[in-house]
Amino acid sequence: MTLVELNELYQSRILTYENQRNRLIQQKRSIGWLRLMTFLTIPLSMYLLHPNWQIAVLIALPAFAGFLYLVSLFTDLKQRLKFVEKMIQLNKSEIKSLNKDYSDFECGSEFADTSHPYAIDMDLFHPNGLFAFLNRTATQNGKKMLSTYLLHGKKQQTPIQDITEELKEKLDWRQQYLAGATIENNNVEEDAKRWINLTEKSNKSLLILRWILPTIALSALTCWLLNQISDFQFILLILIPLTVVGFYFKRTNYILITASKANEKWHSMRNRLDAIQSANFTSPGLIQLKEKLTGGNSTSVALKQLIKLNNLSDYRLNMLMGIVLNMFFAWDIWMRTLLVQWLEEYASKFEQWEDDLAELEVWICAGNYAFNRNDLVYAELGSDEIVIEQLGHPLLSEDEGVKNNFVVRKECAFSIITGPNMAGKSTFLRSVGVNLILAHCGFPVVASVFKMPDLKLYSSMRTSDDLASSSSYFFAELSRLRFIVDAIERGEKVFIILDEILKGTNSIDKEKGSAAFLMKLQQLNAKGIIATHDLSLCQLAENSDVFQNLYFDSIIDNNNLSFDYQIRDGVCQNMNASFLLQKMGLT
Repeated sequence: MTLVELNELYQSRILTYENQRNRLIQQKRSIGWLRLMTFLTIPLSMYLLHPNWQIAVLIALPAFAGFLYLVSLFTDLKQRLKFVEKMIQLNKSEIKSLNKDYSDFECGSEFADTSHPYAIDMDLFHPNGLFAFLNRTATQNGKKMLSTYLLHGKKQQTPIQDITEELKEKLDWRQQYLAGATIENNNVEEDAKRWINLTEKSNKSLLILRWILPTIALSALTCWLLNQISDFQFILLILIPLTVVGFYFKRTNYILITASKANEKWHSMRNRLDAIQSANFTSPGLIQLKEKLTGGNSTSVALKQLIKLNNLSDYRLNMLMGIVLNMFFAWDIWMRTLLVQWLEEYASKFEQWEDDLAELEVWICAGNYAFNRNDLVYAELGSDEIVIEQLGHPLLSEDEGVKNNFVVRKECAFSIITGPNMAGKSTFLRSVGVNLILAHCGFPVVASVFKMPDLKLYSSMRTSDDLASSSSYFFAELSRLRFIVDAIERGEKVFIILDEILKGTNSIDKEKGSAAFLMKLQQLNAKGIIATHDLSLCQLAENSDVFQNLYFDSIIDNNNLSFDYQIRDGVCQNMNASFLLQKMGLT
């Protein structure tokens, strides 16, 4: 699709979900009023019919059951409304993203690491960087998994090309999955960990009392309604369950509240599992994931059970309802024993569930990225030579960036790129680097052909001094280069991207040092690219086939400066610094 067609598609989806939202708001209001009137029926019947307690109870009990049903219905409507609101927001965010505004998507700045081989140089975690561009994760675990992919490549060997191509075509499913996964409470992840890590064991006494106490209370109620016992005897008997529940209240309340605080997390996981279960997947990786998470006695079954228990447990939060439930059914004790049994069976499996769901979020990011662009291809890593055609940068739109070919002979180790300021050298370096990162993730790259050796990326493009440790710019740069050489000497197979190295010394030292450093890298069998203004480095290609010269150029015509951003074979002869200084009145 073109950008215009994508905009129109997302706009139409916004309109559809806005209409759904308006209908749900009206339904929610109606249910809210009906719920209130049903609840008021309980005290009114007890007050108006107090001389005839038996009749009042017979009226109040069905009203109470109806109230519980309406509470459940109202809660369901709230969840559906929240889902629709999120669908509207997702489509609005996609439109902003098409216009290069990624502010609705977290940029992952907490993952930025200056000691990483390429994260800072490639702007991975910049507000307008690659992470924000790709990020369609809905959970913290999904966000962490996406950063792991970008920083280290695929965690598993599962091929994701077929997965990406399938999810690319499932726009509605992708968005529904993410809308259902959204967690708005910032503390809910910690609450979930606290619950899963509880070391509670089943209490044998409570397992017995959960049956005995309701038997006493319901028997007393039956006898009282049949006039077999007095009011005083009835009150004494129904106080027994309340007394026992109160004895265990402190620990029971902690267990129930801890589980309830993470309810948003459990709903999020259940929504995702329901979406997986309803999907008709065809790619092997997604079929395998679906069977693992939703087949048989699976994650889906466990989460539904936990949510049901939490919903039942939360009935006690209403004081009047809590007294009634604990008086006749020992509600707190029942909920505590059932929740502890759930923990004993499933807590050890929880971390793996989260990893599986987080990885699916990363695959959704890949599918969304592939859906929004037409100029993508899957990389072939493992080639003996570098053959890249129509290379572009993912953050530049299809009709905005200039595409370039980059071909490196098998025997060539380093490409030396020269050119004037603003001609496109740094953008080209990052285009190669960012697409290599995407290739290692298994994501499609912006090119028509992308063949490279399977090499790990290392770069030195941005270096700064450190006043806190009295580290000069030059020393910081040397440390970065040492960091790269150490990786090679450890046996890592690397592809190196260098931009104007040794800027912190004089020009003669710089020329000699840069040439010597490139020769050392070549001797270590490293491959890479270097962009430089030092034309003397180009002499390396004249003396050896392991180097090649490429350049970008500028055009000065009638006192106007322009660029075509096309890479060429050879050495640049036109520099523009003097022209720009004069043009801006600085000389």
